[in-house]
Amino acid sequence: MKSGFQHTMTLFLLFYSLSGFSQQYFKLLEKSVKPYEQKIARFSNGDLLICGSPVRGETANRNGENYPSQLTLSQNGQISRQRRLLIAQSLQTDGIYQSLASKGRVSIIGSQDLREASADRYAGFVLQAAIDSNQGTCFRWEDFSSTSAHTSPIAVASQTVTFFPFNPRYLEAKIDNAPWKFAFAQSCDLTQNRIVRVDSTLSCGLDWSVELPNAEFIWEDGTPSSSRTLSKPGIYRASDYNCIAPTILEYEVKREPCACLVYLPNAFSPNEDGHNDHLSLFSNCPLQNVEMSVYSRWGDRLFSAIGADVQWDGRARQNPADPGVYMVAIRYQVLDESGNIQEGTLTQKVQLLRN
Repeated sequence: MKSGFQHTMTLFLLFYSLSGFSQQYFKLLEKSVKPYEQKIARFSNGDLLICGSPVRGETANRNGENYPSQLTLSQNGQISRQRRLLIAQSLQTDGIYQSLASKGRVSIIGSQDLREASADRYAGFVLQAAIDSNQGTCFRWEDFSSTSAHTSPIAVASQTVTFFPFNPRYLEAKIDNAPWKFAFAQSCDLTQNRIVRVDSTLSCGLDWSVELPNAEFIWEDGTPSSSRTLSKPGIYRASDYNCIAPTILEYEVKREPCACLVYLPNAFSPNEDGHNDHLSLFSNCPLQNVEMSVYSRWGDRLFSAIGADVQWDGRARQNPADPGVYMVAIRYQVLDESGNIQEGTLTQKVQLLRN
């Protein structure tokens, strides 16, 4: 058990501007924080960006307190935005800092006291993103409001600088080289993804209902609900988006091809009333080719046709056929779900009706 204390101080940021009459104005920003190091950048529109990070020796706790934060000031000194950095739980280190980089980027740096480092924690990390970005794979910025602006007069008194003489003393020291091992990983790819695959082969007409294990998992295709019904063949992925050891769930759907069924009505009535006026073959699979022949009870072929959409209108040799029973012989080709051609034959008696 460690004993000690943490100190809190009030931080004042002073910004001055001179009017055309050389009158001095300033904005006083007051915030109770632990010691911060400040970095300032200017946007193209003239606004100021103040980046704050805990100084070395001060750590950010896991509730986000004393994390790196940013404050945006307009040209007239008004606070236009405040936000603080939140890091993924898997990238927690003793200290998290930010530094302004070139080309409008900010670097987020995590470090750990190596003297107290444990095997299950990473010694540090480096992330880089655009200054105006709101989130990344391992971090996000959260808007908050805890800083106020005030206008107050200020007077700066002249100062007298006194220099004291001193005598430098030189010390000799010897530094021994010691082996040092380290590993570097780009971005958040610190370890390999842990992939858990679950598959199911669905019979014809069946679906698969799945439920994600907990709220940390999100479907990669953007489906908002944690539960969903899978029917089409393919791989459906969900991830917990853990930066260090992400777990990816893969649900693979396979489907047994539905059998191609064909159906020929056993009666039709070609009386031109718009109902059952033609005799044709039906299937739950796309018909590719149909050869239909119609025979009388004495074996005379009265009708024959070939095509993808063959219909008999009840005429024989250009004349209406008599009511009665006819024999229909069909040879067909259909395209199944797998893209294969299936062939078959059908012979059936059909009743021709006339009112």
